[in-house]
Amino acid sequence: NMELLAMALGPALATLAAARATLRELGLGWKLMAGNRPVLLLGFLNFGINLVVASVLSANAALVTGVFAAPDWSFALLNTCVGVVGLVNLLVIPLVLKRFEVSLLGALGFAVLCAALLLIGIAGSFPVYAVLFIAVLTGTAYYNVFNRTQRVKVIPREHLGKVMGPFYLLNLLSYPIAGLLVGSVGATYGPQRLVGVLAVVLSVFGAVLLPLTMRSFRRTLTDRERLPVGVQS
Repeated sequence: NMELLAMALGPALATLAAARATLRELGLGWKLMAGNRPVLLLGFLNFGINLVVASVLSANAALVTGVFAAPDWSFALLNTCVGVVGLVNLLVIPLVLKRFEVSLLGALGFAVLCAALLLIGIAGSFPVYAVLFIAVLTGTAYYNVFNRTQRVKVIPREHLGKVMGPFYLLNLLSYPIAGLLVGSVGATYGPQRLVGVLAVVLSVFGAVLLPLTMRSFRRTLTDRERLPVGVQS
């Protein structure tokens, strides 16, 4: 019966068409992001940061209760302190932005992040690790001010949604990779040693890529400011 066949195939064909449209939009987003140099550089930098931070978060419990042999309540206390410091940062960051440029705040956040990660690799006690762990998340928060405010300035409004899809997808790929690293390399050589090695790699990687990213943003924004108002998108 053709009517029954049409009823059966209709939803499937509609789903297939929607999937093809989504893939087409995603493909366009990748193409647009690849052609936007500052956003592409920022995406790679974010991937590296997220990979290392996600590895620390995945190994956090093992570091607290295993490597540093702290009691279970220490893990809960650490997470509570992280939440409190996060709320304080929400209040402090707008005040800091009134006195410092966003790029300086991003560079400072990245420097704090890398320094804290490197010291976690050699930390010898839970109190030291706790302070450094909070510093890692604080540095990440300050870096993200640069990350989230600058990228929207160089993406045309009509393409913002198309570009941000692949941008977030690239960033989210770091989380399962971090889990695999902690579960394999971390389980074999120890989570603290893994964090130390990743911290060194991120520091070298970021020392090269962060200045390139910031320079690319400045150049793109400067070029846009020189365009006539009607030409800017």
